[in-house]
Amino acid sequence: MTSEDKTAPKTWGLVMLLVGIVLAIGSLAAAIDNSLYAGQDPFGIFSIAMMALMVVGIVIAFIGFQRIMSPNLPPMVPPRHYNEYSVVCERCETELPPDAQECPKCGNKIEW
Repeated sequence: MTSEDKTAPKTWGLVMLLVGIVLAIGSLAAAIDNSLYAGQDPFGIFSIAMMALMVVGIVIAFIGFQRIMSPNLPPMVPPRHYNEYSVVCERCETELPPDAQECPKCGNKIEW
């Protein structure tokens, strides 16, 4: 299992949570705005549709929150160890062994 496979479920959970919140708040604001300022009846078809869309947003946000908090998903991968003294090739950015005279990947000459 790659590191992307381990972080993808929780990442999608975060995306679902944010999309659900935006959808719920946006549809509620549209329903309130339409009923207050457009002079329409507060239980018109647009307001009902926006309320239904708000419920869908809440459900999506709830599923995303459950996915983020799920103990069954593997934990996120810790960041890779960074060595501040490693040398990389100027051409292909491959990490070089300590006493390399040329890059093992591209053959670029290394000047120490």
